[in-house]
Amino acid sequence: MGLLQINGEDFEEKVLAAKGPILLDLWANWCAPCHALMPTVERLAKAYDTVLTVAQMDMDANKPFWDRLAVRGIPTLLLFRDGGEVARITGVQPYGKLVAWLDANGVALSADHPQPVPQDGEWCAFHGDAELKRFFLDRVSAHAEAGEITSARMSYWGPKGGTISSAFMRQAKPSVFERATGLPISLGLAMEFAGITTAEQVDRVFDAIPLGANLADVARRLMLAWLGDPATLSPAYLDDPRLDAIRMDWARHLRAALAGDTVAPAVWVELQRQAAKLRKEMPQDRSVPRHVAAMLADLSPPPQPDNGGEWTGILLLLGKYTISTRLLFEAGYSHYHLSLEDVRYQFCEKVADGRDPTREVIAEIHQKWESQHEDLQNLIETMQAFSHANRDAELSPLMPMLIAAIEDTVSS
Repeated sequence: MGLLQINGEDFEEKVLAAKGPILLDLWANWCAPCHALMPTVERLAKAYDTVLTVAQMDMDANKPFWDRLAVRGIPTLLLFRDGGEVARITGVQPYGKLVAWLDANGVALSADHPQPVPQDGEWCAFHGDAELKRFFLDRVSAHAEAGEITSARMSYWGPKGGTISSAFMRQAKPSVFERATGLPISLGLAMEFAGITTAEQVDRVFDAIPLGANLADVARRLMLAWLGDPATLSPAYLDDPRLDAIRMDWARHLRAALAGDTVAPAVWVELQRQAAKLRKEMPQDRSVPRHVAAMLADLSPPPQPDNGGEWTGILLLLGKYTISTRLLFEAGYSHYHLSLEDVRYQFCEKVADGRDPTREVIAEIHQKWESQHEDLQNLIETMQAFSHANRDAELSPLMPMLIAAIEDTVSS
């Protein structure tokens, strides 16, 4: 069963009058996190085919339901059973966390649920075809030389270009990238995380990829090299010694798993629990350590290499934020300063109040924010200018880490 589309006219019939559990995904086309979550929602629909109905509602087309369902932000997943709401969860969530959330609310996977495809052992870089590799190298390099590849916190492709994983097929659908290239989408997202935008960088990455190689482990190894390095994030930046202890414990177990040792599922469950609990305990103005804790929770264990939704959350939404804020912190900005982006986002979301983001609504939101928070806006702009001016310093260590992760994966 695919995703069931729900609208205001049939909500009563298909949700409230339905028997059994229904998972309703509230989304909108303009919402980037909604698109990041969508592959995970589709995966849930396949895995729970016989035990759960998975549906979607476009909140732009059903605006009264913002108030009716008491929704403050999207994406939001609502779990109904026999007409009543059982639980809800908001934001981009990893597949494993949603499985645990559903299980805690009485919806268990069937014994024969489908597994992710392709599996790790089935990846074959460029399908072993030298001409195909040359075709993609020429295409992606041409976009890079034209200045059409950029760094962003979401994969996209548009009339003026986009991010590198989308440049392969000139669109951002992970399944198309994987089928065409024989590479896992996690590798494409790892290239985005590392800030690959120039033709020289593209050439270096392609040179490191042998034809027919299985590159399932690249994103995992890159995260181990970056997040698992004690020197990457200082204790002051993490703001809590318990978070650093969880990070080092996570790195130890991932290193063992990549070496071929068996890591018991209970170990990953405990690491995920510890990281999620610590994140919940941290004050809202500690957005930096809260993001790192969320990343560690999502990486316990690391997602499958074809899970574009989870890797987008880890590498782009959480990872890129951590990279930019770390440099600001080292330059003397406090944790309070680094939380201002979240403060502005929450303010804008409250003013928007579920309305369609038309040009007029956006102008109204900006005017209210700037009139009420002129000093904060000036500070945010100063910080953004600093990050832009020091972008190369932020990303320079990541390129060699990515190449090393590719080489280590090939040689393992």
